[in-house]
Amino acid sequence: MEVIVSHEGTDLDGLAAMVACAKLHPQAVMVLVGGQSSGVRRFITEHKGYLPLYQAGQLKLDNISTLYIVDAQEPQQLGELAWLCDKADTVV
Repeated sequence: MEVIVSHEGTDLDGLAAMVACAKLHPQAVMVLVGGQSSGVRRFITEHKGYLPLYQAGQLKLDNISTLYIVDAQEPQQLGELAWLCDKADTVV
């Protein structure tokens, strides 16, 4: 499985980076980490079902081939999903 994540508390630029990455890697799933900014929450509410977004608990994340990290510089910015950096075969 290929996964796209942004930093914990994803804001609109993080969400936009996830969408751009998903356009380049359509086989990857976008996973939200922790909470989101009010703008992202509002967007998700107003456009429910528009983007295929998942919460970490909705997916089995134990077999990650590629982890795409956007809008974050350090693994700890991924919060509860920082462990994916060690688990994934490839981190981009």
